[in-house]
Amino acid sequence: MFFAKPGIYEPCGIFSITHIIVLVICLVLIGIFVYKIRNITAKKLNLITRIIAIVIVFLETGKIVFSFVNHQTNLDSWVPLYFCSMFIFATILSGYAKGWLKSLADAFIGSGGIIAGAMFLIMPSTSLTIYPMFHYLSCYSMLYHSLMVFLGMGYLLNGIVVLNKSLCIKYMIFCSFFSLVAVIFNVTLNTNFMFLREPYNIPLPFLKPLSEKLPIFYTLLMFLSCTGGTYLVIDIIVKLINNIIKKKEKLLDGENNSY
Repeated sequence: MFFAKPGIYEPCGIFSITHIIVLVICLVLIGIFVYKIRNITAKKLNLITRIIAIVIVFLETGKIVFSFVNHQTNLDSWVPLYFCSMFIFATILSGYAKGWLKSLADAFIGSGGIIAGAMFLIMPSTSLTIYPMFHYLSCYSMLYHSLMVFLGMGYLLNGIVVLNKSLCIKYMIFCSFFSLVAVIFNVTLNTNFMFLREPYNIPLPFLKPLSEKLPIFYTLLMFLSCTGGTYLVIDIIVKLINNIIKKKEKLLDGENNSY
């Protein structure tokens, strides 16, 4: 089962009992490990980033080998050029590069990358719709996206990134570069990288007819959702959390002053 070809076993599916159980386990483990790294040094977090980069490059290579062994040689099947695939390049640049390239990668990991990882864990529209949960690609997908959330939250909590206008610009530059590469491939080679040509298994029914009737508008919508949309979501969440914390601190200060 672990390396079975597609179609042999029933897919796990989205929101199945198995998916929900594994999702809860992933979220609990993310919470535990994020708590453990909440106050570590930037040097130690960089070491963790380097280790994660090595691990996911190794596992991604395994995914590519699996595709070729099963004669899935079309570019869509094995080239890592999707929104979440940027995490591979981001960990390499963040862990091993310096200067501007590192700051671009940090921006992706510590902001929109968290949202992308979390959204996949909740709605795994690729591997879990094709394979059972305990398949190599399904296990890898859940681990991969859990690492996206874990590392991104680590960057936020430890101050590696601070959500502001400068970070937003860096994030959009990073995402825009890979999106532009994807569009070039999609136009010239008829691929569907970043799902910028059609929605594949994204569980939003209106996207499929939109991609057929208004392909340019669909591509633009997906591009804006993946770049500005993901950053906006994490920015709103962080601001809400900070406001809640500030209100609690004011209440505590008021209670202390009353004594």
